[in-house]
Amino acid sequence: MGDPEVRGLVAAHLPGYQVDSVVLAGAGQENTAYEVNGELIVRVSKEPDPARRAVSVQREARLLAAVADISPLPVPEPRFIAPEQGCLAYRKVPGRSLLELPGRWAHGTSIAATLGGFLAAPPPAGGYTLVFSHNDLGVEHVLVDPAWTVTGVIDWTDAALVDPAYDFGLLHRDLGPDAVDAAVRTYRTSVDNIGALRERAAFYARCSVLEDLAYGLGSGQTRYVDNSIAALAWLFPV
Repeated sequence: MGDPEVRGLVAAHLPGYQVDSVVLAGAGQENTAYEVNGELIVRVSKEPDPARRAVSVQREARLLAAVADISPLPVPEPRFIAPEQGCLAYRKVPGRSLLELPGRWAHGTSIAATLGGFLAAPPPAGGYTLVFSHNDLGVEHVLVDPAWTVTGVIDWTDAALVDPAYDFGLLHRDLGPDAVDAAVRTYRTSVDNIGALRERAAFYARCSVLEDLAYGLGSGQTRYVDNSIAALAWLFPV
């Protein structure tokens, strides 16, 4: 999909909306995103199967509507969907992706403290129960303003009932051990077995950094490679 198709989708679903510019905003493993007029994000699925594409975008639109009611941080709120094209459009959430900012580690503790308050539901003392979580809380999906204040969390495609330690593991991977400690301290509910939570988070961090490194090398996206190599120092210390 390119500029003409994006303009056509916007014209069909937002009558009267004047499109002045369409810019490629980014592409991941599952979606390609376009920025329209600097204020609207039009995201298109890469799923080749039309039926699965439609079901996925409808599910995510319903999910985002529910998340917007409970999330303490801004999240994308759909302006329109086009299920047949696998398209979800939403007003741009303010801020820049942490993945684009090389100074993020110096601010990791404060950012992770905010995100710890954002994550929900505790594991029990003897193990863990599945909880609702973002399930892909890497720095590419965390937006911040020039003062390094978290302004939003985007890309809820993978949200699910999961081990609560998984998203903490991604914070460990991308922001370091001090950051994940800060996140655990601001977790929005009590955690009886913090040691077990941290142990699982470290495991997920080590697994996911290898996945990100492989993705970056395979796709040519050097920012994922650079982020993964930097994280190896604390994930696999000598």
